[in-house]
Amino acid sequence: PLGPLSISAYLKKHMDINVKLIDFNAEVSSLEAFDYNSFESYIATFFKEMDFKPDLVGVSSLFSPSFQNFVDVGRVAKRTWPEAFTVGGGNIPTNSYTQIYKDLKYDFFDALCYGEGEKPMLELLKSDDYFAHVEDSTSWITSNNIVGSDYFTPQHNFVEELDQIPFLDYNLCDLEKHGVNQNLSSFHSVKNPKGFHVMTSRGCPYLCTFCASHKTHGRDMRYHSIDRVRKDLTRLVRDYGANTVVFQDDHLMASIPRVYEILSIVGELGLNSLYQNGLTLYALNMQMLQAFYDAGVRHLVLPVESGSEKVLKKQMKKPLKLSISEEVAHNCRKLNIYTNINILIGMPGETKE
Repeated sequence: PLGPLSISAYLKKHMDINVKLIDFNAEVSSLEAFDYNSFESYIATFFKEMDFKPDLVGVSSLFSPSFQNFVDVGRVAKRTWPEAFTVGGGNIPTNSYTQIYKDLKYDFFDALCYGEGEKPMLELLKSDDYFAHVEDSTSWITSNNIVGSDYFTPQHNFVEELDQIPFLDYNLCDLEKHGVNQNLSSFHSVKNPKGFHVMTSRGCPYLCTFCASHKTHGRDMRYHSIDRVRKDLTRLVRDYGANTVVFQDDHLMASIPRVYEILSIVGELGLNSLYQNGLTLYALNMQMLQAFYDAGVRHLVLPVESGSEKVLKKQMKKPLKLSISEEVAHNCRKLNIYTNINILIGMPGETKE
């Protein structure tokens, strides 16, 4: 869970704070059986058994299929710890704050963070009055902002120089439970992985209609320095025994020279590396694919998105031609790099054909 790990590291750099992480993706995946009537009843039991009383609870969630889970965690957290200030963050509240507050009238979130959370959380925790702070801040959204006004527009509050964020707080994770992550086990090229997710850049300038990452990270690219990337990956190998890294950059290939440098580091450290997203097919020429192969990559997920030129151009607004997708797939096969592809179906305006 890169957002909470990054926020925790940033907060600990600037203040004395005790942080506990609960990653329900890892917790649920590690259960022998799910003996509960609902996810809400499960987390209620989980919270009651915890020996931890928080002053602030932050609930982070990315993708819309987990919207109800996000809501359940917020509701149960407020019910379990009514005195704790409860906030939500991540892609879901960044894009759905009007639905949460105005349409559904969920008042158990005291505030929702807009976009990235490092600076907004630090400013909140350093304030004398949490409730007053979120009402005055443009990077926090409250029910009063939304229900009481038609003119409130939240704004991003980014860490512009990503190297200002310390090495992520991976110590918060239960590494054994995170080892059952299906994102790793689905890659046949990786055996018994001890994998860590990393994000070396933020932002994406493209206008693809199916993606909302720009609402969270903005359209301008920001990068960790190559020296910082080397130090982080080296530390994961040395201190955590990592043998696999999963790159979660939304647009990893925004800088082609930088990709070559990162692949060189991955190869030097002998790491398996996985790329679930962030690849740009027009940049995957034979020279680049050879660099991936030389770095030990034997499996790539290609973001083809659609087999229809019409859907790509008119519905998705994605600057990609099918001929490029076909060429990349053929070249991967020549290099013995296994491929599968991302396909999106059900775009508005798409036909069965």
